[in-house]
Amino acid sequence: MDDAPQGVLFRVLGPLEAVVDGHAVALGGAHQRLVLAALVARANTVVSTDRLIEIMWGDEPPDSALSTLQKYVYRLRSAVGVERLVTRSPGYLLRVGEGESDSSRFESLLAVASRLGAAGELEEARSTFDATLALWRGPAFGEFADLEFARGEVARLDGLRAAAVDDRTEVSLAAGRHAEVIGELEATVAEYPLRERPRGQLMLALYRAGRQADALRAYDAFRRYLGEEVGLEPSAQLAQLADAIVLQKPELDWAPPPRQVEPGEPIAGPRRLRPPPRAITRLVGRAGELDELGGQLRNERLVTLTGAGGVGKTRLAVAAAEATGPEFPDGVVWVDLAAVSDPDDVVQAVADALRVPAQLGVPLVTLVCAAADGRRLLVVVDNCEHVRAAAAALAGALVTEAEPVTVLATSRELLGVEGEQVFPVGPLATGTTDAPAVELLAERTRVSSALANDEREGAALVEIADRLEGLPLALELAAARCRSLGTVEVARRLADTFRLLADSRRSVARHQTLDAALDWSFQLLDDVERDTLLRLSVFATAFTLEGAEQVAGSGGHDQLTADDAVASLVDKSLLGRDGERFRMLETTRAYAAERLTASGHRDDAETAHTCFVVQRVETICAGLHGRDEAHWVEELDLVWPDLRTVVRRGFDLDDADAVSSIVGQLGIDMLYSHPEALPWAEQAAARWGDRPGRYQAEMLGAAGVAAYTLNQPDRAIELGKRGLAAATPGSATYHLLQEDAVGGYGFAGRLDEALALADEAFATVAGGDDVYLQARAAYTAALCRMMAQSDGLAEAADRAMELATACGNPSTIAGALIMQAAALASSDPPRAVALIGQAAALAGSVHNQYLLGTIAQSLAAAGDSTGPERLAACLDAAAETQRSGRIAIAWYTLWSAPRLLWAVGRTDDAALALGACEASGVANPGHGLPVELKELQRGDGGAHLQQLRSRGAETGLAELLRVLTGRQRLPATNSMHRTS
Repeated sequence: MDDAPQGVLFRVLGPLEAVVDGHAVALGGAHQRLVLAALVARANTVVSTDRLIEIMWGDEPPDSALSTLQKYVYRLRSAVGVERLVTRSPGYLLRVGEGESDSSRFESLLAVASRLGAAGELEEARSTFDATLALWRGPAFGEFADLEFARGEVARLDGLRAAAVDDRTEVSLAAGRHAEVIGELEATVAEYPLRERPRGQLMLALYRAGRQADALRAYDAFRRYLGEEVGLEPSAQLAQLADAIVLQKPELDWAPPPRQVEPGEPIAGPRRLRPPPRAITRLVGRAGELDELGGQLRNERLVTLTGAGGVGKTRLAVAAAEATGPEFPDGVVWVDLAAVSDPDDVVQAVADALRVPAQLGVPLVTLVCAAADGRRLLVVVDNCEHVRAAAAALAGALVTEAEPVTVLATSRELLGVEGEQVFPVGPLATGTTDAPAVELLAERTRVSSALANDEREGAALVEIADRLEGLPLALELAAARCRSLGTVEVARRLADTFRLLADSRRSVARHQTLDAALDWSFQLLDDVERDTLLRLSVFATAFTLEGAEQVAGSGGHDQLTADDAVASLVDKSLLGRDGERFRMLETTRAYAAERLTASGHRDDAETAHTCFVVQRVETICAGLHGRDEAHWVEELDLVWPDLRTVVRRGFDLDDADAVSSIVGQLGIDMLYSHPEALPWAEQAAARWGDRPGRYQAEMLGAAGVAAYTLNQPDRAIELGKRGLAAATPGSATYHLLQEDAVGGYGFAGRLDEALALADEAFATVAGGDDVYLQARAAYTAALCRMMAQSDGLAEAADRAMELATACGNPSTIAGALIMQAAALASSDPPRAVALIGQAAALAGSVHNQYLLGTIAQSLAAAGDSTGPERLAACLDAAAETQRSGRIAIAWYTLWSAPRLLWAVGRTDDAALALGACEASGVANPGHGLPVELKELQRGDGGAHLQQLRSRGAETGLAELLRVLTGRQRLPATNSMHRTS
């Protein structure tokens, strides 16, 4: 019998149902259905027999309660599968995977719809909300909704549904569909008379539809209803909306939302796009399909290769990317979603492949589309099926918002995006010795000459190809056996055993073929090989032999045994080799992961995986501080998917040591190239900041870096103090924490304290033998002098350069060059620019995005102190730091903008920028202001400029940059932003 759970969907968004392989199954009487409902409500959690008996019979169960419960469980197992409903002391556990309940599908779709709405993809968001709400067939848990065990889950789901309805309405209003939603809103407020949000939406919809009086009547009716029913008044927010309707304030009028990011912004800076994998074998039997696919890619924007798992979609996509690559001058980028388990990470995977950095406060999908817009680029998105909705949303966004980008997707089913061209990929033809499937098998077994010379060998190859139905992955697996056993013997064994491995009851073709091929190959492994394959499925991406040894070692295998097992798995095509790393096909990974869970060894394997990743990160981070920084930056990129997996698992399992170790080791390096880790540091500090541990101090320091990067300098200071209190004075950790703490004081405007702390940090390491610590401390001290515009910058910069040169670390040398350039900015601008160029080359060689932003800021300081070039450099520097998520540094840079704008005659923009900088929370680091702007700060000056200064205080960073760079009109002259 097949160990794999059947394809089951548990439906609770309405009457309780279980759908197995597309057909609803009988669940028995009320008590038996009640048992299933209680288990579904606590899916993947053990529910004790005592609790189930209490749910069914209350405080007075019959004497036969236990035996009756066991009978119900037995019948339910027959309905949904023995492997799903398992006995676990002290009761039972129902296994429900991601997407195997309509409630989880509802929540996944809701998250996708919300992201689309936040990204401004209003029509896509609205249709996704519609699909989300269509999953509801009635009250959650149906007949059991009012029972005590279900109330909490029912209330949660009902709350999500109500929020989804409201969010859909919000998207419709933003899209200008106010007239369409009035009827829906009237029904909603009738059903939920006390809910305020739909009342406000109804008022706004009526007003925008030209029915001002009806909008005010809706408010008055709600106000009277609240007073009569519960003795309350509407909220201040709703009252303000009513006042705005009375005054017909312009901001209530509908207008299309502005784009957050302009097209054509650069992809990746100095980093290369992620290329397609290299094909190491010849493409067999697909010449016609390859030509046809090439034609579609030349004429269509979105093409999806569909077909069963293992049919060769990825291989055909690789060949198509290679064949059509020259026709895409901006490049071909490969995005493999195989290791992405969370739909939320689909956009992140595309951003990683395009090398688009995160930007705090701006949806990542917006940044991706803006970065790709205007480019003749082919984006290949492989393995979409398990995150189909999120992949569809991303592909749709690229096609509609990033012209002329072309998307080639592979999925086991179509994405369902408007304009999508579906390209079905079927198995290779079989039946004769010259059929493509037989040609593939013969080439891979290296016995092609036998077709002409040995009828018996040729017949065996035809038989194998026929029985495996021409499925390329199955043929590859069979070929591995043919090389060792011979084709005739493989054909004989397949004939004897294939019937037992096939499952004709399955309606999905891949379950009839690929699972059979994998099962058959798995049965031929020895015990060590099987155990090794299962344990290696915990890796999220390609892994080294060292990693394989450590994870396989969790099964008690020594190093040589693990090495032999890995080599054997490569020979048998269950692992592939990619340079010094090994890669597992996703279909093989899914097969092995399922069996690892069933084996009971998942915890051991994941623990070994965590230990390996933690140790690897420690090694990498030490290397990042040495001369060979570029190598270790690439190593960090390669291990990042597994690092992300370990961090998320650590949060789920409350593994403070693992998470704190990783974020603590990354420290300031996460600001250099991986801002994704900044929220991890914040979350770790919030959960475990007061819990003593080996990496408590480093973790608090990393959280401090995250805080001042997010423009929360006071929080950064507090975290820095806690980190120092947890560290041992005089240790390397203590010195690094001192330097991390400097940032909080600096961005809070407490520059004297920042400089004093930086000097203290340097003094404590100056007499030691750690030249990296000395070089970093010297750079920090010089940086503080530059920020405070204090004396001694030149000497401090030269000292930083001397130590950085001795250290040999590229980032440290680049930082020292920037400090030397700052010291020469006024006295010798050409020399300063030359030094900045050297720093840019070094920072680019190690992908240090933080220093690249600082370099742009330094260029703004070199040259004419008030000229247009200085202004352009200042705005470019601020935009660069904002794009990479360093918000506090962007505001610091913009403090020079008011003076520069005033000097070139842009007085309105100068007043707006002054108000925005004052409200940012980042103190003016000493940039001078003209007399007229100082008067504005005192409350004097013209009313027009004061109004613009006030508008600036309400203007966010992204909007301010659009205004100052001419991509958006001043808020005061834009009807969308006009005040009454």
